[in-house]
Amino acid sequence: MPVAEHFRKLERVYQDAPINRYFELSYNVYLTRPVSEGRIVAVGKVAHQSRNLIIAEAELRDGEGRHAARGSGGFMRSQVALSPEIGYR
Repeated sequence: MPVAEHFRKLERVYQDAPINRYFELSYNVYLTRPVSEGRIVAVGKVAHQSRNLIIAEAELRDGEGRHAARGSGGFMRSQVALSPEIGYR
């Protein structure tokens, strides 16, 4: 489950805030079914948000609609922009 899916959701919620001001507190992935070919559909949502914390969830389904994976993560707003200048990559 790509972490990028969570960040895409964060970008929609916080369109006025730079996405590089959030760092990952935790991220859990549960793989429930292998998918070796065909279509994969990812759906993400914000499960909780406050001024400084976002908890996002995402789910993957195969082309037949069967559950393949689930992930969730917590993201905290940083007071400092996360950039290469401070060692963030």
